Amino acid sequence: MNIFQLIGINQSNILIILIVIFVIFLIIRELLTWYWKINKIVRLLEQIEENTRLEIIEKKTEVVLEQKPQTTVNKDPISQTPRNVLDKWWNGPGKYSPS
Repeated sequence: MNIFQLIGINQSNILIILIVIFVIFLIIRELLTWYWKINKIVRLLEQIEENTRLEIIEKKTEVVLEQKPQTTVNKDPISQTPRNVLDKWWNGPGKYSPS
């Protein structure tokens, strides 16, 4: 003897009872979320997140567009060659002798 026979429920009715309980659960859940405005809050938070992401993207593009290209004028291009930089390091400060 199982529990369903003790309660008086046929096994064929179990599926129907579970479906009815699930539907009642969904209805109660929807009523509670409506009452506490949870659906509206979630919708507003999603809009805020989307707007924030758009603002960040716009700021990044503004910063990139506002940046001026950096051009450096090298007054002495020969002194910046790798060989001369190594010579400066090797000979120490004040002992630089161009080759």
